[in-house]
Amino acid sequence: MNQKENIVEAQPLLGFGFILVILSLGGCGFLNKVEKILVPKDTDIEKILTETKSITITCKPGNIQSYIDEGWAVVGKKETEVPCTWKTKKATKRCDLELDKGCRITVPDTYGKEIKYSLERKKYD
Repeated sequence: MNQKENIVEAQPLLGFGFILVILSLGGCGFLNKVEKILVPKDTDIEKILTETKSITITCKPGNIQSYIDEGWAVVGKKETEVPCTWKTKKATKRCDLELDKGCRITVPDTYGKEIKYSLERKKYD
């Protein structure tokens, strides 16, 4: 090894030693000052809480105006057709509904819309 290699190897040790000397001279007071500088206060950070809610309205007329008045925003809306009422029907022409309950089937009578709303609102703390 020559002298240049010894100097390069000693430089990281000098930096570490320098930090130890400063910490030992300053003590805990120095660490508290560094912490105050490096760690931000919670009051400086704006916290945003996002709430989500799903509302389903089926077959009946309804609205979500009360949610919108409370600050909710509609993010998504999905409409599907669903059966609203059901009726009993004969499975075959010859079956007697009063005597043979095994020949009864239930079929949709009326159809309506099912609307699913995806709502979201943000709260700031």
